[in-house]
Amino acid sequence: MKLQALRHAELIRQLKNARQSAGLTQEELAKRLESDQSIVAKIESGIRRIDVLEFAEICDALGVSPGEIILAARNTAVDEPVAGCVRAGNPSSKYANFE
Repeated sequence: MKLQALRHAELIRQLKNARQSAGLTQEELAKRLESDQSIVAKIESGIRRIDVLEFAEICDALGVSPGEIILAARNTAVDEPVAGCVRAGNPSSKYANFE
């Protein structure tokens, strides 16, 4: 599995964790999103990818900030650098904060 796919999967896992922590079912989240439970299921299973606007809407519906989800995913994601970027901690890189 490519690194981008692994990171996406971790982001989605964090969204699912946030839903479960909020005590919501997929159907309840779907109602908040004015959507269908099958859409939420497809998102959580990785069948359907979401864009940044949908990501923000889901976060709003869950009562969490997008930043919280991204940080949680980043802190638990695979520990491999993105091609062309220097690992965090190297102050000489303008990409030092991006892994």
